[in-house]
Amino acid sequence: MQIKTDNFTIRPFTEQEIPAFTKYHNDLTWMKYQGFKGLSAETFAQELLQPVDLYEGHQFAVVSNDNNQALLGDIYVQRDGQKFWLGFTTNPVYARQGYMHKVLQAVISEIHLDPVIEAVVAAVETENEASSNLLKKIGFQYVETEDDEDIYTFKFA
Repeated sequence: MQIKTDNFTIRPFTEQEIPAFTKYHNDLTWMKYQGFKGLSAETFAQELLQPVDLYEGHQFAVVSNDNNQALLGDIYVQRDGQKFWLGFTTNPVYARQGYMHKVLQAVISEIHLDPVIEAVVAAVETENEASSNLLKKIGFQYVETEDDEDIYTFKFA
C-alpha cells in the first residue's frame, strides 16, 4: 500500500525512519495509550521492515512530501475479512496540526476502493479522548467498549 497526497505519503518504512519512530514510540508519556512502545531500534526495525502483509497487519510510515521527508507519524492497517482494522500514532512534533485527520481520510478512501470491504474499525483506549474525538470527527461511530478500549466503526454505505 502506498498513498500519496499533496502533503504526505503513506508507505512502508525505510531504515531512515527508524530513529524518529524509535524516539517517539519510546516517549512513554506521549505513548501512554499505545501498545507498540518501549523497544530497541533494532526490534522496531525488525517489525517495521517486514514485507507488507495486510492480513497479518502492517505498520506504515507517514512522511512529509517536502524536502526533509519528516516522519509525521505512522498507521497500522490489518485486513480482517470484509473489514480493516486501523491504528495510528502522530509524531508529537507534528501533533494537533491536522495531519492525522487527513491521513485517516486518505486511508479510508483507499480502503473504500475495494468493493468487498464493508467497514473500517479502530480500537482506542477509553481514556484517549483526542483519538476518540478524531475518529468521531471523521465519521466513525462508537460501537462498544471491550477490554478498556472503545471500538469505533466507519461503515461504507
